[in-house]
Amino acid sequence: MADPRLSYLFNKVIEKSASSEEKEELQALLLDPENENAFKALIEEAFLQVRQEVKMNDNAAAEILEVIGSMDQAASESKVIAMNTRKRKWAAVAAAAVIIVAAGWFLKLQIPAENKSFSYTDNEKHNVAAPARSQAVLTLSSGKTILLDSLGEGDVVTDGAVKLAKGADGRIVYTGLDQKEAFNTIALPRGSRPLQLVLSDGTVTWLNAASAITYPTNFTGQERRVKIEGEAYFEVAHDKNKPFIVQTGVSRVQVLGTHFNVKAYADESSTDITLIEGSVRVERTGQENAAVLLQPGQQALVAESIQLVKEADLKAAVAWKNGYFSLKGTDLYSIMRQVARWYDVEVFYEGTFSDQKFVGALSRDISLNDLLKSLEEFGIEGRLENRQLTLHMKNK
Repeated sequence: MADPRLSYLFNKVIEKSASSEEKEELQALLLDPENENAFKALIEEAFLQVRQEVKMNDNAAAEILEVIGSMDQAASESKVIAMNTRKRKWAAVAAAAVIIVAAGWFLKLQIPAENKSFSYTDNEKHNVAAPARSQAVLTLSSGKTILLDSLGEGDVVTDGAVKLAKGADGRIVYTGLDQKEAFNTIALPRGSRPLQLVLSDGTVTWLNAASAITYPTNFTGQERRVKIEGEAYFEVAHDKNKPFIVQTGVSRVQVLGTHFNVKAYADESSTDITLIEGSVRVERTGQENAAVLLQPGQQALVAESIQLVKEADLKAAVAWKNGYFSLKGTDLYSIMRQVARWYDVEVFYEGTFSDQKFVGALSRDISLNDLLKSLEEFGIEGRLENRQLTLHMKNK
């Protein structure tokens, strides 16, 4: 039996009539493990209504996802990369249960009927679990490499006069001063959980799967410069005398102190810089005179030129950091590029696919088979063998 207050707040959110205070109260109730079963029951009841073709408010699912997502966001704001495992696990279950496709705006229950068959195998040896560890590799200035997962809590590595240590939450923290310029690189392979890194100036960086960052062990010059490949989120420590510069293959981002996300994967059509707070100056390499100054909530898409998005989807931009695949406004190919990096699989396509756009979100803690079950709802079947995933449209 659900707590009456929990039911009341849940329905207020579904009806899109909850105040910000009521959303915060619901979030607090969701973080209590004792409410886990009651909340799951409320979600299942809402899904059953949809199965009976009772159309929900267009934004109801987004409202629920926003409350669930803020639980992870609250954890990240405390600069702890991993939530309490139990809380994260069951919150992810709730988030993983919903996916909405733009045509129809129905909330879908991602549990197949008893006799429903799937084109992929359910054999565990053909399944791929979500990454359980970062698998990050640190390359010191000497060229020595260290698997960071091999370091225990409190273990210290020395590189010149600078020390780095692994905290209880798994993040890597640099301390100490060194007058010479020495560089380290941290690389995360595909199929790796994100890693949190604290640079010597106090700047906090989150690194996504299939990404790498090169940085000085101590910022000795007139600027603080790092280079990234892939995707990273930065909370830059303010220093008006030393601008912080992020260099990618085609862009240069300059800030003093701010929060922003940079996505610079080679298989994407553009390098995307999304500003959460503060201000940044974005340049395209070789086109310094055409720089763009971003304001909070804006995004720069850097390709042959810079395209300014004045009202960017901030939650979508940092969904990876908060433990979700954001599907909002994305097509199948965009989703599967994320999937390939996260689960370390190769994706192949058979035949043609519709250009439907998705909205909603999926937890990144679900297995690949569970994600495929979600796609089955929209006529997309997958066949997974030896980390090769082949997709095709279901026969009518």
